[in-house]
Amino acid sequence: MKNYNFTKTVITLLSLFPLVSQAEVCLNATCRDLIQKREAMFLSHSNQHQKRLNQLSNMKIDEIGDNQVIEVYDILSKSQERAIQASAVKLLSHWQNELAGAPIITPTRATEFKTKQNHRFQLFALDTFTVKDRGTFVSGMVFQGSIKVGDKLILQKADGTDLVTRCLSLETINLPEVQAGAFIVMQLENLTEQDIQQGDALIII
Repeated sequence: MKNYNFTKTVITLLSLFPLVSQAEVCLNATCRDLIQKREAMFLSHSNQHQKRLNQLSNMKIDEIGDNQVIEVYDILSKSQERAIQASAVKLLSHWQNELAGAPIITPTRATEFKTKQNHRFQLFALDTFTVKDRGTFVSGMVFQGSIKVGDKLILQKADGTDLVTRCLSLETINLPEVQAGAFIVMQLENLTEQDIQQGDALIII
């Protein structure tokens, strides 16, 4: 395979695959385009799986059919590592073009919740950490809507559990409110670091 020189990976997709209702659109369009151009690659913690993913990554777009898509989903669902790695600039550029004018991919249950402005807010957890004497923080990108300090949230977990929390602070240059596209660190109320896993969704209520 071609040697890849990637900048820092900024998007993690593995944990979203079991949750999103339009993941196939994402894989068929954006990811397959990036992979075909050798600007992205699938990743797996298993050497055996990685070998097969490398083979799939080298296939031409018109050779990747439904069976290959299903196979990729199956492999990625068993992996504990990043699913797709690419240049931050190239990946975000392709992503924004692909989703221009289209609904943002959302967890299937997220449609049950609306913000006060009658549009959905959502953030997918990428990392969590605890600060002594302050509490639990989660980092991630705001995919849709906006959030401000004091907003009440539902943490939607992959196992179907919903936990109620509140945004206590936003640590992006100390702004009182952030909107879609911002990468933020948010302090949450009444949750521990162990309550949150990568890919869990935060939905405003």
